[in-house]
Amino acid sequence: MEESHKKKLFFLLKFILLFIIITFLLSLPMIENFLINFFITLSKVFLSFFHEASWEIINNKVYINSIPFIIVKECTGISMYALITSFALAYNPSKKNLKYLAIAVLLLVALNTLRIITLFTAGFYFQEYITTLHNLLWPSTFFFFTLLTGYYYIKISK
Repeated sequence: MEESHKKKLFFLLKFILLFIIITFLLSLPMIENFLINFFITLSKVFLSFFHEASWEIINNKVYINSIPFIIVKECTGISMYALITSFALAYNPSKKNLKYLAIAVLLLVALNTLRIITLFTAGFYFQEYITTLHNLLWPSTFFFFTLLTGYYYIKISK
């Protein structure tokens, strides 16, 4: 087997192993609940600006104009954090690159927060677009964000 093939295979194995470990760690109940509560708290802050509208939060359910939004593990972006982190650690875990990884994760949190805000705003004003936003626009956005993050990470690692 050629040396370049061995390097690629080794990277792939490291990436898969890291992804499994990081996903497992982020899925621990303590971390999972922290992330869910974090986004519920952000939801309360955002919704507090809508005094005239009808909204209520009960546990992990947010009701906007009687439309239920349930904030579950998948809403927190755990898989995206694991994907970006696994890639960065498998590719080149230098001190400089870990700084960029931290920035990427913070941008991902901001993007996910924006996602939740747009879905809630749609709940208030544009109910007919909630499904399109949730199932088409935001998954595509996260996909391209992840690709761009990986591309940029490779570029700065050289």
